[in-house]
Amino acid sequence: MKPGNTTPAKMRAIRTKVRVQQLAHGRGLPLPQYQTSGAAGVDLPAALELHETIILRPGARALVPTGLALEIPLGFEAQIRPRSGLAMRHGITVLNAPGTIDSDYRGEVKVLLINHGQDEFTITRGERIAQMVLAQVCQANLVNVVSLCDSERGSGGFGSTGTAASAIKSIGTAKAAGKAAASIRKTAGSGGKKTAPETARKSKSTRAKTKPAGTAKKRKPAQSKRRVAKPAKLSLAAKRESTTSSPPRKRKTVKKKVANRKGPPRK
Repeated sequence: MKPGNTTPAKMRAIRTKVRVQQLAHGRGLPLPQYQTSGAAGVDLPAALELHETIILRPGARALVPTGLALEIPLGFEAQIRPRSGLAMRHGITVLNAPGTIDSDYRGEVKVLLINHGQDEFTITRGERIAQMVLAQVCQANLVNVVSLCDSERGSGGFGSTGTAASAIKSIGTAKAAGKAAASIRKTAGSGGKKTAPETARKSKSTRAKTKPAGTAKKRKPAQSKRRVAKPAKLSLAAKRESTTSSPPRKRKTVKKKVANRKGPPRK
């Protein structure tokens, strides 16, 4: 970047020569091109006949020809990927994304499309149906061994690196750690000064120690507690009923008279 220039210098893109053969049904269509200077892929056209169309119903799939055959350099591959615009607007995507075109393949490049949308989608000649990205690859040298080296993850498979619940748990742990750190910083920032509760406790203990002897409070003798049963309170309705009801009758006392009878007792 030159002094005073706010825009970076134009970067030079890495270019690799790929030989392309345009087949008979693809002639007349423009070769795939990068739409911008920083684009990673080129758009592939549908090489249909002039009056031919392919109708993709919802859930249907079709193998669409491109009319292109490639000679990819050794150590590279061509990846076939969906176009974001078709996926967003119509639900059209590449079924086996990313599809791989090997460097030793010399046949026609065809794209396997599927309709995940709710409406039919019509493909005509020249429609840009997918994008192709050239990527560098390396071949693995597989070595048969008895055991493998240990790792932090081990044999953990699907979902072993975490779920939403574990993420929430980790957030809670982080909050608790943050509170602990804040309390430590607060204590350190006070410069070792004692807080108000600690000062109050110390003053109370000091007053207890400085009291002269013989000033202890005398304990009152323990008094026995008696429970006094209070009469139950009558409700308003019960009071009215008691005032309107007739007074209770007095019981007559009957005195038994014993007669002093003379003569022999009756048999």
